[in-house]
Amino acid sequence: MEAKSLLKHIRNKFNRNINNSKKTSPEWPAHTLWSVVEKACVLPRIERPGEKGGDGIFVERTLLDAFLPFNVTLSGAIAFVTAAANEFTRTGKANDLVTYLAGEEDDEASQLPPSLAWEWDRVGHDTATGFAKDCGSQTLTRAIERYARPRLGGQPYCELLKHAHKAACKEYHQRRAGAGSRALAASASAARVVAHSAIFYTVRALTGWVADVLVDAVATLRGQLSPPQLRKNAALKFAKYSLGAALSLALGTLVPFLYAHPYVFLGVEQLVANTTADAIVATLGDIEPS
Repeated sequence: MEAKSLLKHIRNKFNRNINNSKKTSPEWPAHTLWSVVEKACVLPRIERPGEKGGDGIFVERTLLDAFLPFNVTLSGAIAFVTAAANEFTRTGKANDLVTYLAGEEDDEASQLPPSLAWEWDRVGHDTATGFAKDCGSQTLTRAIERYARPRLGGQPYCELLKHAHKAACKEYHQRRAGAGSRALAASASAARVVAHSAIFYTVRALTGWVADVLVDAVATLRGQLSPPQLRKNAALKFAKYSLGAALSLALGTLVPFLYAHPYVFLGVEQLVANTTADAIVATLGDIEPS
């Protein structure tokens, strides 16, 4: 049954019950109570696959949405930049760059450890694994949404589709556009949206962990990892993704007080939350590369 038809059916049935009750309680405020029920039943607008012109907060996507041209390009670019940055750090080229920019003397530069040779095959391998993890995580998320749609429905399904970053930014700008609204109040309202978006961060962390472990499982089948290393990686990565999700949720509530923009959310999560989670998990053990 469509949402409008369902609302109409509920309203008619509700009004019939109220009319019957007027015989014993003629003072019953039917219109007031129904307005509360109707407000509770109104759901956010959900964009269908391929629909244009929405705000991008509640969007239904196809199962293979991650493999659309734009999404594939974006995932590949992010994976390559991350792999190149890791190789830049591993080889010690960062020290060479700092020495060159600072113009240090040769005797001071000679005290630094020599840089290692740049390995493009390592960059390619890390790019491929990063791309597989990203696309795998997104596809698992889409699968969860498709599985949950006929089983949840209503507000729980909307929460599953919700993009917390965009929802918080929209709330902030709507509050700021209101008459007499202050920046602090708008930021607090947007922060509450993030704080109530635990499903968004939980699903993202869960699918990211599963995709990461699946990549490690493929590496195990190829002989790159042993079964004990696979189990150790799975445990450490579970702690990493769980801690990262908790930190992202906590720090995300502070972003609206700085600058409400989706890219700021991503920057805080990548530079602060995930880096902090990596550092803490590193004290528990080393994660073997896939």
